[in-house]
Amino acid sequence: MKYFIITALFGLLPTFVFADKTPVPKVVVSIAPLQALVSSVLPEENPPILLVESNQSPHTYHLKPSQMRELQQANLIIWVGESLEGFLAKPLANLPTDIKTVALLNDPDLLRLSARAGGAWEKHNDHDHHHADHGHDKREDVAEENTLDPHIWLSPENAKRIVRRVAQELAMLDPMRAADYHHRAEQAVLHLVSLDDTLRQQLQVIREKPYIVFHDAYFYFENHYQLNAVGSITISPENRPSAKRLQSLRQKIKQLHVQCVFSEPQFKSSLVTTIIEGTTAKAGILDPLSIDLTQAGIVAYSSLLQNVASQLLACLE
Repeated sequence: MKYFIITALFGLLPTFVFADKTPVPKVVVSIAPLQALVSSVLPEENPPILLVESNQSPHTYHLKPSQMRELQQANLIIWVGESLEGFLAKPLANLPTDIKTVALLNDPDLLRLSARAGGAWEKHNDHDHHHADHGHDKREDVAEENTLDPHIWLSPENAKRIVRRVAQELAMLDPMRAADYHHRAEQAVLHLVSLDDTLRQQLQVIREKPYIVFHDAYFYFENHYQLNAVGSITISPENRPSAKRLQSLRQKIKQLHVQCVFSEPQFKSSLVTTIIEGTTAKAGILDPLSIDLTQAGIVAYSSLLQNVASQLLACLE
């Protein structure tokens, strides 16, 4: 540890002034998957502060007064964007300008997919799977955000880009530790490459099997691993689908020989029971947010993707 020795005023005792131990930036993140990715770049003793626990939904969350204080004391705030964490839009707009905020859905370096129209979407044409974002005018980003699928963290390719973006942001705020941040990010990337290879092999056996999800949260995962999701129960998870829509989904299950219909633990699962009644489809559970709190960093994020894969395999294999 580097330090200077400064002689006290009366020459009695030396005073130690640490030269390279400025505080690590205080980071706040919106959801648990981002907390895991950001933690992989920060020192273990300085984890980011999480707003929305993994058993809660950012679609329906309300900010607490104590969390507003955390935002006001932060150096860096990382969230997806208003289309996912709408509760953050106004508080972040009113923060002091010296607090850096990063809305990842506005980052043109990330893979960003166009939101699929409607909840009972059919198979997609190739042009639906890719959204060209490089070279975008930033003035277009706010309006464009509403046309994009916000569940960007379910792509392992995006996870690599997110940890590198976080390292860049932290390096600008804390140049003395820049090398450490970049090193941790690259170690996380190596872990993600191995994870991706493992999941691709596991999911190969269910690539053609049709299934329906609770809400359209898995497009990035499905697109990356070329899975056969054929629809969702609801367009917006906070809104209950109509009886007409439920009947339409039941017909879709029969017509497309859907093998599984998945609920999510953050929302009531009774709809799945209603929809699969009288069909051969099975009920399953998918969780796009859950993080194992006994783990940290890139290992915790890996467990999220592995859990999604395992939940799919358990019902479809």
